Amino acid sequence: MTNRQRRRLLVTLGGIGTGLLPLLLMTAISYWQAQRDSDIQRQGYAQITLDRSERIFASADQMLHKLADQVEPQCSSKTIAALARASYDSLYFKAAGLIDNGALQCTGDGALKPAPMLRSTDILPAPGAPFAISEQESLLTGDPVVLALYSLQKGLALALLISPAQFSEVLQPLLKDQQVSIQLLNTDGTSMLQFGWHVDVQRGASAKLKSATLRSQRYPVMVAVTTSRAWMLKTWRHSAPLYASLGLAISGLLFFLGNKLVLRQFSLDAELRDAFANSEFQVFYQPVIDVRSGACVGAEALLRWQHPHRGLVMPDSFFSIAEKTGFAVPLTSWVMRRVAQEMTALLNANAGFHVSLNLSARHILDPSLLDTIRRTFRDGIPPQRIIFEITEQELLRGDHDALLAVVQHLRDTGAKLALDDFGTGYSSLKYLTQFRFDYLKIDKVFIQAIGTDPVTAGLVDVIVDIAKRLQLQVIAEGIETTEQLDYVRNLGVHLVQGWLFSKALPSPLFHKYVTRRQTESRTQALRQDAKV
Repeated sequence: MTNRQRRRLLVTLGGIGTGLLPLLLMTAISYWQAQRDSDIQRQGYAQITLDRSERIFASADQMLHKLADQVEPQCSSKTIAALARASYDSLYFKAAGLIDNGALQCTGDGALKPAPMLRSTDILPAPGAPFAISEQESLLTGDPVVLALYSLQKGLALALLISPAQFSEVLQPLLKDQQVSIQLLNTDGTSMLQFGWHVDVQRGASAKLKSATLRSQRYPVMVAVTTSRAWMLKTWRHSAPLYASLGLAISGLLFFLGNKLVLRQFSLDAELRDAFANSEFQVFYQPVIDVRSGACVGAEALLRWQHPHRGLVMPDSFFSIAEKTGFAVPLTSWVMRRVAQEMTALLNANAGFHVSLNLSARHILDPSLLDTIRRTFRDGIPPQRIIFEITEQELLRGDHDALLAVVQHLRDTGAKLALDDFGTGYSSLKYLTQFRFDYLKIDKVFIQAIGTDPVTAGLVDVIVDIAKRLQLQVIAEGIETTEQLDYVRNLGVHLVQGWLFSKALPSPLFHKYVTRRQTESRTQALRQDAKV
């Protein structure tokens, strides 16, 4: 071999080595990145499940304490009626029951004969202790349930039966065909329920399984998310070829785009965008009633997701994710356009009728907001018939001066402003004067305390008094009983909304509802005139 040939061989080998080194390095980085993404995704699944669990158990805690004041120590008609209301009023609870000496004696459907037995009375908490959480393999229908238990006295306890499906509702569509197992555990590590990938997690010492665990700071539960190594490798295989086949500079860019594509396949944001493209979102209208005439004088536009598998999904389950990903802005703009389409004729036919829309946190400071409002409502709906609702929490976020400018610009369009959820955000009362609201909405938390919690209910009087002094109109949310209605009416509150009158309705049913209320209102007015 000549020197020239030797040098050519060395250059060729050096070039190959130099070329392979960055590719091997980037391949190793892609493998590390896939592991890190898997860790983050496990933590994300665990956090979503824990948040959902804490929301369910918080509702259970509140309901059990409420029931404790409503039931008698036996399966009387009063007790059965209270148990029936508990399961009807909540989206989470399959049933509510009374347990006596380890047996479920009755539920809201009546007395049970024979009475199903708990697997052990040891799961009951001591009287006066915080409520306990346990899993029951079979009770009532034989399906597994999670029990929230609260002792009234020794041997006597209240129970809320929670379907395991409630805990998996948010993530279940994302876990299809994935090797991801999610467990809800007691603090001692015993499993209460498992969904997703069914694997024997007790053998988790195997290097082929990876887990992430989060412990609740409020309730005696933990969430464990376990995945297989094959699940991580599946993610890695999406990105590794990009590094191996392209140059160092280009491969970095392609990895970023590929990695974003892989994450998008597993994200809730992707499902929301698909739902938007498939026209799965709807606008429902919550009627606003004038208690003096009984007529429907307005509506609050509420977003709903008609999921093809889970049915009607409330914004609480998805809107926070839309806010984090920036999708809340186009979603809120779509709601405005839909309201303009569905409500223009009704607003033009009914003088004084209004419709209110909730502004999302991201949309309030979005530069396109004012142009969107003007473009959407310029042809059909007079600006003064629109009320934009801003929650009290939004006043505590972001740049105070910027928020003040946005509110002023909204007022310049002719629209009205309402402060929503007043009293829940601990904001200064100076905001009520600085931001010049037209309406103040009393949060349903205070309304629901009427008749049950005198201290909290008393805040309604204070809120109404503040509103009157500032010359603000008051709207009471969440009116569900005649007692609540009479209470706020005696305070001089004229505008109310809540299930006592109607749930939120889709546009066709809402139009029929308005027509019926207006007819009834006119008939009642004619009768009163006739008596006079």
